[in-house]
Amino acid sequence: NQNPHIGEWTTTSWVVAWEENVGWSWLVADQEAPASQWWFAIEPSGDDVALTQTVRLGPGPSGLTGAIEAMPDKEERIVERRLEFHRENMRANLEAVKAAVEAAGDGDPCAPASR
Repeated sequence: NQNPHIGEWTTTSWVVAWEENVGWSWLVADQEAPASQWWFAIEPSGDDVALTQTVRLGPGPSGLTGAIEAMPDKEERIVERRLEFHRENMRANLEAVKAAVEAAGDGDPCAPASR
């Protein structure tokens, strides 16, 4: 992971749900009290497919925890900035998947772009 404000770090994740052509989900940092849980949901829509990415922060500690503990008076601003950071990155993820699918030409994001 990388954030321009706090640098680089690694995490451990666990896939907790997977259903082909439906979606998948994973927990970050701790299985019992994750720092976050992420989902990708796939929904057919006529000849198209809608891909949605979602995140739920907590209930376990995350990078936000230390920042909020250090500056409790700025908690709302800290959370707001983190959520905007996630929104921007999720948009970039979805745009990258869309570009890969369109480059493949047949709807297969794993296919070589030269097809």
